[in-house]
Amino acid sequence: MAKAFNPDWYDITNFSMVVESEIIQENVWHTEKTWKPIAFHHPFLLWGPPGYVSNLRKQGFETFDHIIDESYDIEPDDVKRLTLIIDQVDRLKNIKLTDNETIKRTTHNHNLFFDTAWSKQQFNENLFLPLLALL
Repeated sequence: MAKAFNPDWYDITNFSMVVESEIIQENVWHTEKTWKPIAFHHPFLLWGPPGYVSNLRKQGFETFDHIIDESYDIEPDDVKRLTLIIDQVDRLKNIKLTDNETIKRTTHNHNLFFDTAWSKQQFNENLFLPLLALL
């Protein structure tokens, strides 16, 4: 089976529209869908549960509020949240996102994602310690 992933996609597109596995959940959990654009220096919009974007910021990542109206992240109604996201996609689809601030943020995110100390901290806080608490 061939991989359904091609890193060249990030070179020929302006941004990633990430649709997470869950849009309704109590515990915000980021999946590979969110991590891929971060790993490949790509700006993104995220459709997940309310607070999904702010949770990513709490982990130290920078989002793109300088070019994207991220107020959709706090909208509790799923249909309204998606409508707000679509409005942003329509606005951005023909804009090259190669300004210095966007490049600074995508570089920061890439570097943080591949930072070993950050990865260990995330593993401990989000997997190891919660498992220990169950024992």
